[in-house]
Amino acid sequence: MKDKDVAVGMKVVPHAKTAKGKGILQGLENSKRWALAKKFHQPFMYVNTNLGDVYLLSDQSTLVRDGEWFRAVDFELYLPMKRTKK
Repeated sequence: MKDKDVAVGMKVVPHAKTAKGKGILQGLENSKRWALAKKFHQPFMYVNTNLGDVYLLSDQSTLVRDGEWFRAVDFELYLPMKRTKK
């Protein structure tokens, strides 16, 4: 995803975690927030805020500061599957 396409509040699906900085663990396998979202069968995370070209993603939709930093190239827009009627 490109920076210009990211908006606060959108639902995204991470596929990598390459943001760098003090205290940031790289690698999606190190994302506690993504693991928590998946534990509760939530297939997406929310974009809560940004600092330049890094974005704070969380499993919560409120504008909490408890999340993890990702780059825009690390995630894609969440597109829910449409259910078919039987």
